[in-house]
Amino acid sequence: MTYAKKYKGERKSILQKVFVSIVTISTVWYMILPFGLLLPAHYVNAAAPTFLAANLKWKSTSVNVQIDFQQPVFNANTKPWGPQGKLDTADFTISGVGAPALSSVQHDGGGRYAILTFASAPPSATTITCAATAIYDEGIGGSPSACDGASVTLSDVTEDSTAPTISSVNVWGSNSFEVRFSEPMDTTTAGSRANYKLNTASTTDTYTGAAVISTEDVAPQDSYIWVQNWDPSVVMFDVWDGQIANNDTLTITTSVQDLFGNALAAESEQTLTFTTGGTTGGGSQSAEVLGAFFVDGTNLDLVFSKAMDETSSENTAFYKITKSNGTVLTTSAANLQADTKVVRVTVSGGTIVGTNFQNNP
Repeated sequence: MTYAKKYKGERKSILQKVFVSIVTISTVWYMILPFGLLLPAHYVNAAAPTFLAANLKWKSTSVNVQIDFQQPVFNANTKPWGPQGKLDTADFTISGVGAPALSSVQHDGGGRYAILTFASAPPSATTITCAATAIYDEGIGGSPSACDGASVTLSDVTEDSTAPTISSVNVWGSNSFEVRFSEPMDTTTAGSRANYKLNTASTTDTYTGAAVISTEDVAPQDSYIWVQNWDPSVVMFDVWDGQIANNDTLTITTSVQDLFGNALAAESEQTLTFTTGGTTGGGSQSAEVLGAFFVDGTNLDLVFSKAMDETSSENTAFYKITKSNGTVLTTSAANLQADTKVVRVTVSGGTIVGTNFQNNP
């Protein structure tokens, strides 16, 4: 069993924890600056963060409200990326007749989107306001600015009753691919293996025939499907007991819903292909950084989605590890492992804290 396969069921927690100490990786063969995974997309906007009615999505029957700040936002003027900089319920003030309590906020520091979940469906009289000195931008060209007092009442927002559509399907390798939807998706339905069927050409595959992924999984769990936290319009797939090849098909059922309960209008069959262009693409795309494993105080294993080139992946100049207190550690070595999707990075000048990363399984 490969290292990458061993950690598949824990990847979501890995990605949520990896930001506690930030690993920055430059150009490595098969991987061109994968900041879409390690860090949310970088938008330049010099204006203070705010939100307008046009930038909100809601539906009267849903407990969710989505806010698009139009730029990266953080919970502090120190701009901590990842979970340390995520917005929470204290960063918003909720008011209005019949307004329910705000239960949770889905966001990562540096992300432009925040998904607010209420105790019950908020009525149209609900007003959402930025708490004072709570939500900050990047401070492009100066000090970070706070989103103080910006507010929207839901009665000014058009309800979202539009069904989601499939924007693209990107194949990352023989076991992994992603589906991009037109809008943020519900984590329960879009992340359920029961709502997808995979049909592979290989006669030895579990998925020969239009097999429902949850039905055809073998023990232990050999597939993992999750909605990205920083971009919930993207659903990621790892299918370890299948071999994806050109012209295999993925069927997405109408049980898949967006954040507001709008279901896919019709069951959709998507062709998986390793060629770029069209509605699918990906075999030639750069590799993902799938996670970081704590080995000991000076070693960290980085797991990629593809086999890596030895020369470039062992170039220490391509890695930068920064502790949560801002201390930059020296990357003294980088060694490609027997499983060539794994690079072990060795640091000096400080100690990696084990609780900052998922432990080696």
